[in-house]
Amino acid sequence: IFAGLGTAIYLDRFSQTVTTSAKESQAPVDVHFTNITDNSITVSWLTKSTSTGAVKIKVGSQQFTYLDDLDSDNIQRPRITHQVTLRNLKEESSNELNIISGSAGCPNTVLCPYFRQKTGKKLDSKVDLPPLHGTIVGKDDKTADTILVYLIMEHSSPLSGRVDSAGLWVIPFNNFRSADLSSRPQFTDDTIVQIAAYASPTDTTSGII
Repeated sequence: IFAGLGTAIYLDRFSQTVTTSAKESQAPVDVHFTNITDNSITVSWLTKSTSTGAVKIKVGSQQFTYLDDLDSDNIQRPRITHQVTLRNLKEESSNELNIISGSAGCPNTVLCPYFRQKTGKKLDSKVDLPPLHGTIVGKDDKTADTILVYLIMEHSSPLSGRVDSAGLWVIPFNNFRSADLSSRPQFTDDTIVQIAAYASPTDTTSGII
């Protein structure tokens, strides 16, 4: 439930879903690449059952493993929503990413699929906008935490954030870029904005303003 938003609801169209006939409940679904800059990429996904999650990335001859942003103490914890921020990447580089869902030595491309995502170029211009923020309340008015929130505006690359323990989410516009990552997008008061929230593959909502 989005406080202050209109009642228009529609399916979001910027998600990349991993489709498979396999029954593994830990397989990543609704994979998104957001908050893309010249040196970072946020990778997020859902699983049908709780699972640990990480992303491996190969940079030259080296390979790095990034844990979920919530696992800042380097202790992996199983969850339904997963968000991993890859940092210190090269500008305008194409990166091969390997999602690891569950087992660290996973050879299964269903549980551990590969993707390729590029970074953008460094932009000198800045976006002079305050962050977008709000509150999400779950069923029975209970606080809804760890939910993934996505923001997309026309002709722009998607942004994302996560709901905290108080049900609050904040998405800054620092990483706001055009869909091709090459510039800052132009928008007006009539620009359509979509906000989508995912608590699980079957527990979602979205709205437009």
